[in-house]
Amino acid sequence: MRTRKKRRNVHSEAKRHKTANLVIHDTKIIQPTEEIPPGSEFKGYKDYTVQELIISPHNIRDRLAIWKTPTGEYLKGKLSPQVLEQGHFGLTLRSYLLLSLPSQSCYSTIASQTNAFWGDRYRARDN
Repeated sequence: MRTRKKRRNVHSEAKRHKTANLVIHDTKIIQPTEEIPPGSEFKGYKDYTVQELIISPHNIRDRLAIWKTPTGEYLKGKLSPQVLEQGHFGLTLRSYLLLSLPSQSCYSTIASQTNAFWGDRYRARDN
C-alpha cells in the first residue's frame, strides 16, 4: 500500500512570507456574521493582508517674506531650486499623472481624477 505524502501549498506559503515584514497601519477584527453559540471557544485569527496606497491632497504654501530696509530697498525670500524646477505641482503628483497617461490617455478622465482631489478650485476646463 502506497503512503501519500502531504502536499504543501507552496503558493500560500510564498504569499505569507512576502507580507510578513510589512508595516501594518490598520487592523480590523472581523467576527463571523452568524451568532456564536454559548460555550464556543475562540481559536485565533486567520490574517488576510491588503496592500493599499493612500493618495490625498497635500498643498504647501511658500510664503516669501518681504522686508523694507531703512534705505528703502526691498528684500524678498527666494524659492528653493527644487520648487523653481518643479513649479506648482510636486514630484508625486507629476509622477502620478505621467504614470496615468498610458492607461488613461483621455484628458477628461485625468481632469476628473484631479478634480476629485482638489475640487472646484482646480477644475479642468475643456477648451
